[in-house]
Amino acid sequence: MITDINRSSPTFNDIFEIQIDVTSYCNSFCGSCIRNINGGPLNPRVKLEHMSWTVWKHIIEYCKKYSVSTLSFNGNYGDLSNHPEIIEMLEYLYSQTPGIAMTIHTNGGARNIQFWKDLATITKKFPSTMVVFSIDGLEDTNHVYRRGVKFDSIMENANSFISAGGNARWRMIVFDHNKHQIQEASQLARAMKFCAFNLNRSFSASIEVDKYKEFPQEVITAPSSSVVNELNSLYAYSSNESKNNVVRLSRTSGSKCPWQQELKIQINQLGEVWPCCYLSMASAHPSKIRFNWLDEKKIEYGEGFNNLKYFTLTEILDHPFFQNYLPNTFENNPLIICKERCNL
Repeated sequence: MITDINRSSPTFNDIFEIQIDVTSYCNSFCGSCIRNINGGPLNPRVKLEHMSWTVWKHIIEYCKKYSVSTLSFNGNYGDLSNHPEIIEMLEYLYSQTPGIAMTIHTNGGARNIQFWKDLATITKKFPSTMVVFSIDGLEDTNHVYRRGVKFDSIMENANSFISAGGNARWRMIVFDHNKHQIQEASQLARAMKFCAFNLNRSFSASIEVDKYKEFPQEVITAPSSSVVNELNSLYAYSSNESKNNVVRLSRTSGSKCPWQQELKIQINQLGEVWPCCYLSMASAHPSKIRFNWLDEKKIEYGEGFNNLKYFTLTEILDHPFFQNYLPNTFENNPLIICKERCNL
């Protein structure tokens, strides 16, 4: 069941969804990931770190106090499965907020089958959890973009997770090199009992990548959104088990920022709290032009002003950065990244 809630003036004190990066460690090096340089060497601006228990407990404390509806574990910097204590962290989450909904994104290629059984065991305790396996093709194509991930390992891990009772979605980014395999991938997903299969478009029509031993090409290309939408209508499917019982916030006129309209924030593995995933990646972005404002704010507010290692989430969201600076930029002078990503 999906519940729609209208809010005429959403604020940063009224959060329904928290998106989280629990680690910047990853077993893959995807072509357009900010963690890597063109799908190759590690970006020197990215600090390798697992989210600490201090930060995790601050997040859970806020979720309990303010009845946050959903936690979404995304992979802006790394894959959740690479955090050595993630099972214990989810068990603690359940002990504190057993009614929260979760979405977990993963490439599915790390750890062993016992880990995926354990992940299914804990996630199925929650009322609504979906683990999204990002699988971009079949055995001969998945590694072209999702580099360093073995297809056989994904299949073993996904089968282990599903067999243990976990809800899984197969999400495939469509590229020119894998679009001929969509029908076969959809059929395989059904056979493996994935409860959903859907296609995503690439953010970029063309991705420059370092040459890679199994696929030495330098550019990965992708079809248009209209093509992906048409393919979705033909091959995507979704069963009842895939429909998360979450609160969905309808957009209102209260803010021009899509994330603020939907009452979402982003917290990265360092414990930094940001209004969205795009600003969360600011310190790792190679373009200083896009993010020179951030250095100014750190001077004005001090290092760590938005870090859960030093402040509670309530204290951070009450900070002038969230209460004054960001709303003013959304309304009057959008940041470059806000214009590029969200058309502000």
